[in-house]
Amino acid sequence: MRRADFALYLAKEKSSDEVEWFDWHADIQPNPFVLEQEMVTGLKQRQFFLLYQPQVHLRSKVLLGFEALLRWRHPRWGIISPMVFLEVAEKSGFIIQLGEWMLTQAMREMGKLTAEQGYYLSVNLSMRQFYQQHLPELILHIAQETGFQLSQLTLEVTETMLGHPEQAARQLQDLHQLGVRVSLDDFGTGYSSLSRISHYPLQELKIDRTFVQQIGTEKGDALVKTIINLARHLDLDVVAEGIEKPQQLRFLRRHYCQAGQGFLFAPPLSLDDLKNLIRS
Repeated sequence: MRRADFALYLAKEKSSDEVEWFDWHADIQPNPFVLEQEMVTGLKQRQFFLLYQPQVHLRSKVLLGFEALLRWRHPRWGIISPMVFLEVAEKSGFIIQLGEWMLTQAMREMGKLTAEQGYYLSVNLSMRQFYQQHLPELILHIAQETGFQLSQLTLEVTETMLGHPEQAARQLQDLHQLGVRVSLDDFGTGYSSLSRISHYPLQELKIDRTFVQQIGTEKGDALVKTIINLARHLDLDVVAEGIEKPQQLRFLRRHYCQAGQGFLFAPPLSLDDLKNLIRS
């Protein structure tokens, strides 16, 4: 299940010709302990950075917000795949520090844009992050430190992260009370019961890119329509990931999917490129 969650990061960051992913199976194979130590050094030396993928209203193509995506540019290994380093960070517990840095950096970089133009910011949480005892207090502290409006923040969790229903419900409720929106990412790839999901304080449901890629097939069309109808029944906003083809966009529009992201609109962008996109 953990690998399935981390695979999301690979899928979301696919397709730029300028990026060469570090191959875990290549000649250079740092063991997890070495990679963990390199991450600690990397965080101190500012080797980590964020890109932002735009999310748009599918009918009007108006820009709605951005999803923050974490990158690591290692001085020797180049760009290391999140599939590799996030799994090691999660197992070692370093994800707590790395996740706090990501939240702080994203809220600091995007604070002005979200406040002035009403865009929202989406940030993924890992399993360990989500179950941190003091996560709501941490998020409130970061917001106060950066001046970020929590009503503009969406935290993305996956189905597999909700495996402890009572604890998950408490954490989601505490986040909801902060004014933070919570999105259920990669819906349909986990094992959460629909009745349980309906009782969580969620505001958004994301259609996994694997389902979007199946649009145009009988099974794929049926799955995506079912997810959209479920979201509408539960009064949740619905966002489609990985939109790459015009026919996918047409299908999603026809069935009233509200928002989406993917290379049909824009790849993940640096902050400067994002500002240029907004100005244009």
